[in-house]
Amino acid sequence: QGIVATTSSLYRLTVNVAGETFSAEAFMPEPAVLDSLTYIPVANFFGPPPEGPPKFNVFLNFQDPPASNFYRAVYARNGNLKNDLSDLQIFDDAITNGNYITIPIFNQEYKLGDTANVALLTMDASVYTFLETFTSAASADAGSPFSAAPDNPISNIEGGALGVFAAYARTEGVVVIGE
Repeated sequence: QGIVATTSSLYRLTVNVAGETFSAEAFMPEPAVLDSLTYIPVANFFGPPPEGPPKFNVFLNFQDPPASNFYRAVYARNGNLKNDLSDLQIFDDAITNGNYITIPIFNQEYKLGDTANVALLTMDASVYTFLETFTSAASADAGSPFSAAPDNPISNIEGGALGVFAAYARTEGVVVIGE
C-alpha cells in the first residue's frame, strides 16, 4: 500500500520489536526547485590542459528559499546511480541562504554524449546531521592517528537504534552533455 507524502508535513515512525519501542520524526520541507543543469569543460588550474577527450563538470542551479535549508544531490551517469560513500553530496545554505545557488556535482566528470540525471533532495536538519556524521564516521581517514575517536552517527531514532528516518522533498533534472 503506497503512502503519498506531502510537503510541509511532519512524519512519525514507531516500531515495537521484542518489547522495545523505537520512534522517530522527520519533517518534509518544501522542495527547492532545480531549474536547470548546466555543464562546463573541466579546467586544469595548475598545469597544461587535460589530455584526451574533453571532460565536463555538471552544475545544479536553483533558487534557495529563505530560512535554513539542507540538501542532498543524488545523481546518475548514463543511467548508473552513483551511490558510493564518495558520491554522497550534502550541503546546506548557511552562507547562501535565500540566494541563487550554482553548485557542481563533486567527484564526477562527464564526457560528450553522457546523460546526467540529478535529483535535488531537501531534508530537515536531523537527517542532514545524520548524513554529515555518517560521512565523517565512515570516511577514509576515520581511525587514522590524526582523526577523532570513532563514534556512531547522530540518529533521529529514539530508543537506541542506529540509522535515520527521513522524509525528502525532490526535484529532478536531466542534461545530455554536448546538446
